[in-house]
Amino acid sequence: MPKAIKVVFVLEFIGLFLALMQVTAIYNTGLTFFGEFIDGIKAVNIFFGINIVLPVTFLIGTWGRQKWGLIFCYFYFIFGIIMGLGDIYFIDTSIVLLKKKLTPMPELTDEMIYTSQLISIILGCAFNLICLIFIYKYRAFFNPKEE
Repeated sequence: MPKAIKVVFVLEFIGLFLALMQVTAIYNTGLTFFGEFIDGIKAVNIFFGINIVLPVTFLIGTWGRQKWGLIFCYFYFIFGIIMGLGDIYFIDTSIVLLKKKLTPMPELTDEMIYTSQLISIILGCAFNLICLIFIYKYRAFFNPKEE
C-alpha cells in the first residue's frame, strides 16, 4: 500500500471512531442537512449513513484492494466535496440554527460563528480534494496484477 493511501486510510479510520463518539450528541442536538434542521432518530440515521457506513465501505474497499474500491473512493470523496459546497450554500441557515443551540454563549458574534463554520467547511473540502488526488495518483493500487 502506498504511503499516501496509508495516511488516508489511517485518518479515515480515526475519523470513523470519532464519528461513533458523536452519535449521542447528534441525537440530542440534531444537525443541519442541506439547509434543513433534523433532530432525533432521523438525524442519527443520516449521520450514521454518511459518517459511519460510507467510511466503513471505503476502508473495506481499500484494505481488500477491491476493484470496486476505486470507483467508491472517487464517489466518497467527491460526495464529501459536494456536501461541503452544499454547506457553504446553506451556511446562513446553519448559523441561525447553531445560534439557537449556543444561546448560553452570548459572547459569540455572528461573524465568529460564520468564520468558524466557513473554516471547518473549507478544511473538510480541502482534505477531500487532497485524498481524491492521492487516490487518483495511486489508482493502480486498486488493480493488482494477476499472478
